[in-house]
Amino acid sequence: MDEQSVESIAEVFRCFICMEKLRDARLCPHCSKLCCFSCIRTLTHCATQVPSM
Repeated sequence: MDEQSVESIAEVFRCFICMEKLRDARLCPHCSKLCCFSCIRTLTHCATQVPSM
């Protein structure tokens, strides 16, 4: 396997929020990208805490 293929595979298993290796991977229902459970949980929790104007 060449280096470019290895990099492409590693990119698939990277969280789109923290950009680290996936931990407890989840699929975002809105964009179908993979992310860490803790990242998506934190992100959605913060979004519900933002006051509306």
